[in-house]
Amino acid sequence: MKSTILLSFFLVFCSVIVSTTASKPCHRFGEACPRPHNRLIAYRKQPNNYMFTMMFCEIFCRKNKAQYMIFGSNTCGCFESCKNPTRVRSRRVIVMFPLQADPDKVCH
Repeated sequence: MKSTILLSFFLVFCSVIVSTTASKPCHRFGEACPRPHNRLIAYRKQPNNYMFTMMFCEIFCRKNKAQYMIFGSNTCGCFESCKNPTRVRSRRVIVMFPLQADPDKVCH
């Protein structure tokens, strides 16, 4: 009886761990969505690249119903799609990630 309870607890624990790690979005460092192929919904300049600024950028893009967000050192870009992401040569960090369902399969 005790081993059955432990086994069931272990299986529930493993399923919770797998489901929570699978639902987290991926982050693509140093990549961006090229503008001729993808529609830019909203663009915003920002004073710095702190983490709370990234949170404001994410809220800004979600309000504009964007699918993808690009967070750079001084910019925040919200895109409707992100087909063929390209590498960006920059000394500063650029992060691109899907906000919703990843329709263009950037993370696969």
